Amino acid sequence: DGGKPEMVTAGLGTQWQIEQISLRLWPAASSVQAVITALLALAEKHNLKPADIAEVRVALSKGVYDMHGTLAWNDKFKALLSMPYITAVVLHDRACWLDQFDPSRIADASVDAFARDRVKVRADAAVQGTAAIVEVTTKAGVTHVDNRPVAKGDAADPLTRGEIIAKLRTAAKGVISSAAVDRIISTIGALEDVDNVRGLLDAVRANA
Repeated sequence: DGGKPEMVTAGLGTQWQIEQISLRLWPAASSVQAVITALLALAEKHNLKPADIAEVRVALSKGVYDMHGTLAWNDKFKALLSMPYITAVVLHDRACWLDQFDPSRIADASVDAFARDRVKVRADAAVQGTAAIVEVTTKAGVTHVDNRPVAKGDAADPLTRGEIIAKLRTAAKGVISSAAVDRIISTIGALEDVDNVRGLLDAVRANA
């Protein structure tokens, strides 16, 4: 019926669709990022320690549960996708980076036992998409709940500039120098004034 030609120029120059992308904050499957967000939020808010936790219950949509809910974690690739292992190691380390998926960390007996004995993952029809509900019950009988509709880094809960810079520094550690990271940050911060990107490309190259 003629369409909506006004949509061609709607928001032109003022609305930027690139702002609607999602950025993963942690090196794990995109569909488990909401769980990591919830776990870190609960651990920080309530100062949760593994020794004080009786049980962790993670509710996922059926699709996410089928992919990640019961996956073993006997190697790095599977551990990056395994909901029981991710839950256990995030609560132990209050972090989720490549160190948490090193073979020596995967082999840690305390993390392994926590994942097997205290983490319960289930599919819940009330949970949609990549949302998650995480419940942590302490040995004192107190239950803390985080109902997380989207992960940190989703367009609906975007990363701050500080969080993006922190991720860059974490990812760059041991790969490029801190001075190079500083150049990257300053260059991208004034990208509209850069007349040649060679300096930026030099800065992002790994150290020889």
